[in-house]
Amino acid sequence: MEVDQERSRLFMFGLPETGKTTFLAALWHVVESPEIDGVWKLDELFEGSRDYIEKRRQEWISYKEMKRTKVDGNAIRMKLKGRDGSFAQFEMPDLSGETFRQQFVERDLREGLAELYRKATGALLFINPNKVQDPFSIPSVETVIGESWDDEDGEDDWDEDDDEKESEVEDTAAVAIDVTDEDDSSSEEVTGPDSPEDSVKPEGETAPVDATPDSETSFVDEPSQFNISKCCTSVKVAELLQFLHSVRGTPIRLAVVVAALDELDGTPFENQPVKYIEKHFALVRQYLRANPHVFVTRVFGLSAQGTSYQRKDQLKALQNMANASDRIRLVHEDGSKTNDLTQILDWLCEAETR
Repeated sequence: MEVDQERSRLFMFGLPETGKTTFLAALWHVVESPEIDGVWKLDELFEGSRDYIEKRRQEWISYKEMKRTKVDGNAIRMKLKGRDGSFAQFEMPDLSGETFRQQFVERDLREGLAELYRKATGALLFINPNKVQDPFSIPSVETVIGESWDDEDGEDDWDEDDDEKESEVEDTAAVAIDVTDEDDSSSEEVTGPDSPEDSVKPEGETAPVDATPDSETSFVDEPSQFNISKCCTSVKVAELLQFLHSVRGTPIRLAVVVAALDELDGTPFENQPVKYIEKHFALVRQYLRANPHVFVTRVFGLSAQGTSYQRKDQLKALQNMANASDRIRLVHEDGSKTNDLTQILDWLCEAETR
């Protein structure tokens, strides 16, 4: 069955260095290489720079650090053929993580991106456990700032009714403290097809008082302006979802991809992407559950590299593998594993192609 190209328009989004380009390179290898009898295989490359995607693929195969996408562009549109003889055309722009970081900081959704959000039938949201700033509960901040909740007479002013409030905010309260956030350290200017003037802001939104990524926040010395870039990762991701929600008129399938899954090996979250989201992204999980009319969600765990390139012992073992695709680990919600990355695409377009 021929699938209309509008029915398979996907996009990847997430903060900087969350694995989007690595996924795209590994996906290209899976659909183009005969190593895997995947659900979908490449039939034709319609649009995009083959040179660009091949360079990323060779970096991935050679265990080299992936070149970071600094500007928007390099859209890949390919026609894939399914095992059942059906065809689907996938359009996947390789968007810079800086685009989404600035979207959060500046509270600004550019019109070109808004149009992509409106027309998309599926999306992949990438989260990298190595790049997560967890939220701080109010009691833990007391230790950080060296202050006390006690009254001057030494009595605790925290009453019994506040016990429930404390438990409610513990997992979601975000406080701006002076913590290094690698995602927010970049000062690169993002360029793309849209100008800052062509933008859409959610109704009622205003620009933050201070959106300068390099400004410092200190509770020890003099109070400084709130630095929005210091917000915890869960808040940033929830806000990105709100932007998507604000322009959608129809439901969209959302694959939440916990990337760099190998970094969770040996922890309680090993091959448990859903458990990881529940623990570290409770706000995001709550938001998605509260909006089932907008987001049809499934969580995947992914290790596209196999290991961190800094782990030389594990890296050597991977390099001895006969097929590069054997290092891929895709974990479904039920715990089943595969190295066929097209299974994510298959689920994203399932409602349209089945």
